[in-house]
Amino acid sequence: MTITDEQLKEQILSKNEHRIDIEAEGFVLGGMMKYPSIIPEIVSIVGNDGMGRGDHRVIFEAVMALYADDVPIDVISVARRLKVDGLLGRAGGAVACNALVENCPAEENITYYAEIVKDLHVERMLLDVNKIIPQVIKDNLSLSEKLMKIDKHFSDIIGLAGKYTPLTHAAQVNTTLDWWDNQFDKETAYEIPTGFASFDIETLGLHRGEYAIIAGVPSAGKSCFALNIVLNAWLEHKIATQIVNYEEPVRMIHLRMASIISGVPLAMVRAVCNSPNAQIKKGDTKYTQVVEALQSVADMPYPIVTQPGPNIAELKLLTKRCKKQDDRFGILYVDHIQIAPAIEGQREYDKVTEFSMGLKEIAIASDIAVLGISQLNRAVGNTPKLENLRSSGGLGQDADLVCFLSNVSDEPQDDKTIRKILNIAKQRNGPTGDIQMDFHTDCLRFVEI
Repeated sequence: MTITDEQLKEQILSKNEHRIDIEAEGFVLGGMMKYPSIIPEIVSIVGNDGMGRGDHRVIFEAVMALYADDVPIDVISVARRLKVDGLLGRAGGAVACNALVENCPAEENITYYAEIVKDLHVERMLLDVNKIIPQVIKDNLSLSEKLMKIDKHFSDIIGLAGKYTPLTHAAQVNTTLDWWDNQFDKETAYEIPTGFASFDIETLGLHRGEYAIIAGVPSAGKSCFALNIVLNAWLEHKIATQIVNYEEPVRMIHLRMASIISGVPLAMVRAVCNSPNAQIKKGDTKYTQVVEALQSVADMPYPIVTQPGPNIAELKLLTKRCKKQDDRFGILYVDHIQIAPAIEGQREYDKVTEFSMGLKEIAIASDIAVLGISQLNRAVGNTPKLENLRSSGGLGQDADLVCFLSNVSDEPQDDKTIRKILNIAKQRNGPTGDIQMDFHTDCLRFVEI
């Protein structure tokens, strides 16, 4: 027999009602009114919508409204707030509020009952999956957006089921102190060293939870500079990068890596053939150097992602999988922002703005460094500014670090080396300024002067 949507809804509601511990909810509410100092800890456990019974939800919301307004909380102030809002009857009246306070257990036991309330709330959320998934499938969204909505629901469940830090500033300060103390165990002050000493001194390397942009005109070397950073992080410190490249095939990225690591010119690596005049012969020294270079990165945990590349919704899902897969995950490298795919119907400005905001969200949510490559408007010259970032003013606003890569002069230093300026144009938590580098165009290596 086919079950209608309405019958399914009734079944779910019926099941949900059996996943409510009325007594535990009452103990928690009574404790919040009798011992208001525990409210932050209780909220950190049960969340803002953990109460299952209707009258309990009304009382909980009244308590939280008073707490937000910094009004002293007790059974009288809560009843008064409910009366002003016209909700006292729905809460069972002042008598019901008094009964909750009178029957509540000792203060030190309230969190035990809060955990019970939370666990049942999680079970009700799991039951809600039965109705949320069919609704999402019916929505007029792309497949990746549907997956993101479903993934968010499961993330909320997992987050609620986990242990929470009490929502007090003292607890947050302790968390920060724990992190800071752990920094003293590190060999370097740099969170994610880039391999460029002057750059690391100015920026303390790349940072987890932060979003950095390397920008320049076409062929400025911005992608090569970022790839140098990615390789240095892996080869020297085993910090893994998820590379997402919307512009080049995997093979070309591997050949670039091989040239940077081995020092064998890229043109030579690409021009191999079975000819007496070939500059690389199978089995010779240069051949061995290229093979060893690629083998040195073969154990990087994440395969390179290229076209058709992920939009921002898909990229968020990809990053979550990387985070779960390997605890060495430290960098998301995106090349480049302006050619990332749009959601159907999006304008270019809206796409880049949303994509940039999404990269910032990924950095914070996954606690990784995001390294994005950005184009500049064409007529910029050698002194770009934040407003010259192409397609969206939001790029300079979202990023924690923005660096512009440009030539010191239009004349090359020699046929293999170009002097570059890396201009730190914005650094949210540090200085700005210029760093000079030599770019060895034959093997794509950057070397600080």
